[in-house]
Amino acid sequence: YHTVMQHLDPRPDLTSNEVSELLSELALRELLTEEQHAAIDAKAVAAFAASEPGRRMAAAVRQFRELPFTVGLPAAKVYASPEEYGELDEATARDTVLVQGVIDCLFEDDRGFAIVDYKTDDTARGRRLDELIRRYRPQLTVYALAAEEALGCAVPDRYLYFFDGAVAVKL
Repeated sequence: YHTVMQHLDPRPDLTSNEVSELLSELALRELLTEEQHAAIDAKAVAAFAASEPGRRMAAAVRQFRELPFTVGLPAAKVYASPEEYGELDEATARDTVLVQGVIDCLFEDDRGFAIVDYKTDDTARGRRLDELIRRYRPQLTVYALAAEEALGCAVPDRYLYFFDGAVAVKL
């Protein structure tokens, strides 16, 4: 899915047939295996383009896809969720943590900067989706901190897009 999204033109009127054509092209260029090609849900990819983050991405004045980063952040910011990580003592909270990652998509539109992170988890409705959001929220917080460090400005909007179920979630 990440390869597809790296090459996708997320127009709001994108059809699943157009996505299928893109999948075939990527397989022909050997950027996807035939197995990967067959496993990708073209309708879920097209649904992304019609979602809020997809529409915003299409209107973006700047966008960066598969953006690698390395940043040193205070442990208190990286491990800011006591329910996930426990309480940090004062000395540990001041330690610098080296964080490396890849932001799936960072874009700027007329509302400011936003991050989109693509997920392939099974999103059985109800509690499971809530658990996935809780699991990934700290990751997107760190991604936003890294982007803010690099850009020198806020990245207020963060989205998760689950291909399973074609669900966009604004955090």
